[in-house]
Amino acid sequence: MRPRRLIVTLLALTACASARPPDRARSGCYEYSIAADRDLYRAGQTVHLTVEARNVTSHSCPGPRCRGITPWFEIIGADRRTVFRTYPVGVECARPTTPPPVVRPGHGTVWDTCTWSPAPPTTPSPDRYTARWHWLDAVSVDSPVIIVTRA
Repeated sequence: MRPRRLIVTLLALTACASARPPDRARSGCYEYSIAADRDLYRAGQTVHLTVEARNVTSHSCPGPRCRGITPWFEIIGADRRTVFRTYPVGVECARPTTPPPVVRPGHGTVWDTCTWSPAPPTTPSPDRYTARWHWLDAVSVDSPVIIVTRA
């Protein structure tokens, strides 16, 4: 019985050690996800990232609006190093002129976007990346793997 307990302990430690955010994250009315426009890119092609927020409540909620602190993106290589990053900025808008859109239950809206132009891989094999989107300390969500090949 001892070896089984050890295996379970190692699995639990491995799960806790990987600090990777989920592919979806919930905050308030919304469940957030991030996706690239494709899975495979040649070096030099622009990667377009989109964050979608889906209303997971039974009531309508306000959509994106003046948020005070903007969200930010980072691109992380297979070696876990950040290769690209945008930075959050302070007040996004002081006086919104129009009210935010209303998102009905079960519907989604584009919450944020970003573009990134990857450098060519440094080896013959393709490079693998993950895009991560953060909003304050409340939400952090990862994309599926993005593969970049030589041009």
